[in-house]
Amino acid sequence: YALTLLATPPVQFVAVGVVTSGSDTGKPVLWRMRGGVDHRHAVLCRQEFDPDNPGGGGVQLALGYRPRLGAMLHAALGKPSPGQYQPPTVYRRDLDPDQFYGNVFGSDAESAYDEAMRFFRRPTANSGEISVAPDLGMDTRAIKHGRVIKWANYVDDGCYLVNDSGDPITAVAATVETIGQQLMVLVEEAEEINAETAASARY
Repeated sequence: YALTLLATPPVQFVAVGVVTSGSDTGKPVLWRMRGGVDHRHAVLCRQEFDPDNPGGGGVQLALGYRPRLGAMLHAALGKPSPGQYQPPTVYRRDLDPDQFYGNVFGSDAESAYDEAMRFFRRPTANSGEISVAPDLGMDTRAIKHGRVIKWANYVDDGCYLVNDSGDPITAVAATVETIGQQLMVLVEEAEEINAETAASARY
């Protein structure tokens, strides 16, 4: 059943990430995880990619009841601590370094651009994103049906959920439980899209 659900899920999610510190080899390790959810079960398939092994690493497959999806994410992502700092509010105009006028009048205040770079460009222990879609499209964000969760787990701090799809760009302290809760929200949204599509097809 696990392979069937993975191959033809009513709702699928795909996660990609990189472990940049604490790996066995001391080198960044890329990983990819694909999952499927139906009304009762959830399945996760995770694989690490070793740069020194073109064939890729081992594959881990897990099947559990839907309410256990958060615990399954724990096993796949580990348990980072939540971030301890107040993230800056970053507007897209702040990301243009040419718009920096902070020291025109001799001010020592840090520019919004510098503040954003200082916070978000810190070394990470791991980071990644999870995309959720109501079908098997590779990336349905292009038609507004896909949703994405992004996180960054900083070495000197902890984990944050990052929302860079709007303006301003925001970040909030997070745990794997938070990521799991957000994932279930997006899964339920995708199920609503599926239900609306099925209802439209009947008329």
